Amino acid sequence: MNRSVLAVALLALPLSSFAAPAVSPDAALSSAFSASRDLVRAAAPSPGHWQELVAKVRALGTFTPSDGNMPATYGLEDVRGPKDAAHVANYINEWGYTDSHGNFEAGEVTLVSEQWTIPADGNWHIDQWLFRMGMDGAVSARAHITLVETKDGQVLADDGEALKDGDPRIQAKFDALLNLWNGWAPRPKAEKSVEGRSFPKTGPAAARLAK
Repeated sequence: MNRSVLAVALLALPLSSFAAPAVSPDAALSSAFSASRDLVRAAAPSPGHWQELVAKVRALGTFTPSDGNMPATYGLEDVRGPKDAAHVANYINEWGYTDSHGNFEAGEVTLVSEQWTIPADGNWHIDQWLFRMGMDGAVSARAHITLVETKDGQVLADDGEALKDGDPRIQAKFDALLNLWNGWAPRPKAEKSVEGRSFPKTGPAAARLAK
């Protein structure tokens, strides 16, 4: 599951003037989130860096049109590790709508960060942080939720922590995610030569191959 979609449901969207989200299979998590939906007193990113990040998401992100329930979105994902084993997954999304001229108008941004593990019970245990921001980068809501899911996605348990303003983990996690996405770049894809060996498309090795 792309948890950026779950973030929209949990972080009190609909966005202003956007359609309300339908109840998702994870709707039960909204009750766990309700205790930690208050405003966040976290430092906003610098305007220059934030605008560069917003532009990066728009330029490199995957566009998903509105389905009538969820807003349209441009999103990036960064997954470290195999998805069928322990891994870390991070998502950044701009949410908005497409006007009559086909132009995308963003209203808000979400950050989702998850650490997936499989302990002895054989189920997914997911440590999840979610942040909701305005287009100026100011955080308006956040959540920290621990999930237990079966391999086929059935939610067995969820525990939404009642975060308190001033908790140093909030700012630390927010800053870490901004640093990750500010430094993020698409990973170069390998392509095979006629001999069947794999070579990078960019970098010194690629330059040597072009000679």
